[in-house]
Amino acid sequence: MKKTIFAMLLSACPAMLFAATEPVADECAKLAPDLKYMHEQLAANSANVNYSQENKDSEQKAFGAALKEAEHCKSGVDYLHTLRRYVATFHEHHMEIYTHIASVSTKSTGLLLAEYNGHYIIYAKAPGLTAPDSVHIGDELLSCDGRTPDKIMREDILPFAAYFDEAATIHKKANMVFLGVDVKEGDVTNCVFSRDGKTFAEALRWQEIKDFEKSLAPLEQDRPLYSLERIDGVPWIIFSHMDAHGKDQQALLDKFLSEAKSLRGDNRIVLDLRGNGGGNSAWGDQWIENLLGYLPQTHTKWMQWITEENNKWLIKILDDTLATGSLSAKERTEYLEYEQAVRQGKPGSFVDLSTIATGQPAPEKSLFSGKIITLTDYGCFSSCEDFVQRLRKSGVAVQVGIPTDASTIFNNVRNLDTPSGLANFSFMTGVEEDMDSKPGPLMPDIPLKYNIRQEVSGQDSLKLQVIQMLRDGKL
Repeated sequence: MKKTIFAMLLSACPAMLFAATEPVADECAKLAPDLKYMHEQLAANSANVNYSQENKDSEQKAFGAALKEAEHCKSGVDYLHTLRRYVATFHEHHMEIYTHIASVSTKSTGLLLAEYNGHYIIYAKAPGLTAPDSVHIGDELLSCDGRTPDKIMREDILPFAAYFDEAATIHKKANMVFLGVDVKEGDVTNCVFSRDGKTFAEALRWQEIKDFEKSLAPLEQDRPLYSLERIDGVPWIIFSHMDAHGKDQQALLDKFLSEAKSLRGDNRIVLDLRGNGGGNSAWGDQWIENLLGYLPQTHTKWMQWITEENNKWLIKILDDTLATGSLSAKERTEYLEYEQAVRQGKPGSFVDLSTIATGQPAPEKSLFSGKIITLTDYGCFSSCEDFVQRLRKSGVAVQVGIPTDASTIFNNVRNLDTPSGLANFSFMTGVEEDMDSKPGPLMPDIPLKYNIRQEVSGQDSLKLQVIQMLRDGKL
């Protein structure tokens, strides 16, 4: 089940990509052995690689190229870039590399960027770092050292990013234009900015980031896991991720489910899924079932790649979840069915799980007769996309806002450390193939654009637009 029962998703956090831990003597000597281990694990255990001969050939080609690149490794940065370029060839957002290289430090110009509607805007200044007083919040970056931000993204960032949808990746990684690992402390980049139709130049100095959490804090959105407020009488639900970490978050997810039943009498509900990077799709499925009284049926091909190591990992997660006692009788039955099918699967093959958790045909009358306004952005990914797709199947939802990010057909994420301990990598063990649509971003029925002036002043321009549309009767 896609990113449902057991997804352990990894997010692309710059602070983790380049975090330094214990010193190592020579990263380059460890690069080829680490690459070979990754190749062996992917060939044996990855659903991505084993899905088709084309995928096997592609991985083999990427592995060969990475080994050749490793022959020229001279630094920790080279180690990092080689691994990330190798993983990026899979075009799979769930596959990530986390490194622990003491010799690699990330530098910043002290300015934080955000991308809105194709424009790269100074969103904030990084606490603890120096940024020129002449550059203001809201200024637009036009170029640095003769290259546009878009060119920098495509040449310096995207080749090392594991992604499927380019637009979403550019938006979410725009700040990396002003983050660098292959620059030196004190280096200068000459940039051109625009303000009120006038351009000006400024030299920016690269500085080592000592505290990622503090320096990048202005870019982080403080959104609750779940909240419900009424705006002009309309329930506005924020649902920011689909995994519980600790008892407090578990309680919030339980509340999210239980309060769905109380919304059946409303004629409009806003479900704000912006920034929801997924986790366990079962939370979205159960919410829909609690609201509508049934779970809309999907036409999905579910498969799991069976190996001894995959099964050990997966069955432990299933058993740990069963042991919590938090599952409904229906969910418990599905977990047990899933586990039995996995145990009986033939090693080195896919087991078909398509009969488990497919939903039900629509009844004559749903328990909810209103409209669900689903607000999305590029941060809605993985299980969040499953949620939006399932809502679409119900016929009561309209998607508003920005397109989602794009998942592939692969799911169920495992992660392993390389032999050197310098890196941790993730890969997919399952397949979820939607027979009704192709992989790609979910495009909104009613597209919106960011209001840049409102965004840089701290306002939520998409929320303001939706509220106004509700008041005008357009939603």
